[in-house]
Amino acid sequence: EATGEDVRAPGFPTEIVDYEPEESGYEVFPPR
Repeated sequence: EATGEDVRAPGFPTEIVDYEPEESGYEVFPPR
């Protein structure tokens, strides 16, 4: 978007629609 170039593959939608409801997430702490 910043360059004005379209770098999507042919047939790829301009906008992806997510129909799943938003859920609160959680933080993952990797083992040390």
